[in-house]
Amino acid sequence: MIGITSYSAYIPWYRLDKGKIGQATGFLLNFPGPGERTVANQDEDSVTMATAAGIYCLDNEDRSKLGALYFATSSPAYLVRQQASIISTALDLKEDIRVADITSSSKAGTTALLNAIDAVKAGSVSDALVCAADCRVMQPGHPQESVYGDGGAAFMVGSENVVAELEATYSLSVDFVDRWRAVFEEFEHGWEDRWIRDEGYEKLIPRAVNGMLAKQGLSPKDIAKVAFCYPMARQHAALAKKMGFDAAQVQDHLLDKVGDTCAAHPLMMLVGALEEANPGDRIMVASWGQGVDVLLFRVTGDIARTRSKWGIKKGLARRKDLGSWEQFTSMRGAVKYYWGPRQGEYGFTSYSLAWRERKQVAKLYGYKCKKCGTAQYPPRRICVNPNCRAIDEMEDHSFSSRKGKVFSYMVDHNVAVAMPPVIVAYINFEGGGRINLQLVDMDPYEMKIGLPVEMTYRRKQIDVPRGVNIYYWCATPVRDGDQSNNGGA
Repeated sequence: MIGITSYSAYIPWYRLDKGKIGQATGFLLNFPGPGERTVANQDEDSVTMATAAGIYCLDNEDRSKLGALYFATSSPAYLVRQQASIISTALDLKEDIRVADITSSSKAGTTALLNAIDAVKAGSVSDALVCAADCRVMQPGHPQESVYGDGGAAFMVGSENVVAELEATYSLSVDFVDRWRAVFEEFEHGWEDRWIRDEGYEKLIPRAVNGMLAKQGLSPKDIAKVAFCYPMARQHAALAKKMGFDAAQVQDHLLDKVGDTCAAHPLMMLVGALEEANPGDRIMVASWGQGVDVLLFRVTGDIARTRSKWGIKKGLARRKDLGSWEQFTSMRGAVKYYWGPRQGEYGFTSYSLAWRERKQVAKLYGYKCKKCGTAQYPPRRICVNPNCRAIDEMEDHSFSSRKGKVFSYMVDHNVAVAMPPVIVAYINFEGGGRINLQLVDMDPYEMKIGLPVEMTYRRKQIDVPRGVNIYYWCATPVRDGDQSNNGGA
């Protein structure tokens, strides 16, 4: 039996009311639908959101079994640098692992999942991880600003403890162009919406779904949940009915809560379906992008052990309203605002130093004294315990998966970022160790000493002229699934 053994989804903290987009850009150009869209924070991108989803997916799982990691996105941070390696390092996976970036299509997420399944099925690896995320930048005022959203999902694939067995797949590959962006362009283009709707979604998705049903000898009533990509909310229900599915069978499309997250979208809907699935349920998911991938899963009795996974429900509960469309465009870099006298400051990035200190920087490793058990960061030869002071008696100690509490903090308003202020805090880790980190996804007015925090991987853009993104760890309020505008305080 081969299939999904673990799953998770990541939804950013910020939300933007779609009505604010129309108010700011003009209703003649932008007719936003109801609801809101998710907005990645100023230090988030597709790499950090995929990493976050991967962290949650691997919670309480044996990551040592992973032999492959596939990263899917249509908004890569680099054109020349493998981002799956960045994610693999941040997740502290072993180095003798197969990794790959799968990009350039909105169905890259299902393509990555199919590759992971095939690798396990062929016996090339015993387990594989798929991480998908997207964070697209649109030209300010473009109607797609209200359609798109940011988010990520992750799946662990294997042959043991399977919670959703893969029954069949069906794929179409056609060069039907709806959206495109050349490598030298900042923003993407779109063809006429009615053409995309009538000749694209309305014909190709039913063709692929019916092809799967015919291949398996099934009818729509045999499917418990169907999740398919169709970023036109009003037509979504009508197409499901046209294909023979009733409303109870259609998985929430998330368009009015999250938005279209491109490569991550079908996988996020699949996570939502698994969160409420019962043993024996058949779940069908269909992606979109120069064709259609359809995957059919059957839920097993092991689904109960994943009920506590961080997914769509918990991610939607953790939220904060973004003040305005102008803040959104500033965070995205689509509009270049003045950020104060310190704007343009950046540090020189040494990849040689980053390589030498990759455990400390990318994996958040410190040391633990083998004599007295004292944990410390950054790693040093001498134990910081004044009653020990042992020299060269240290062993590696990972802090990235540990929780802690705020010992002290400061709020800096004089900083060159799109959304000041910046919070910096000293964190005392459970089990020992103290570190100074930026605290993100937190209202500064809700800060307090003793706030429980956990680690999160973020982008630190300190060498802009040379196109270097430095990824590092930050602290964020512990996610407990019952959080709202206070960031978890």
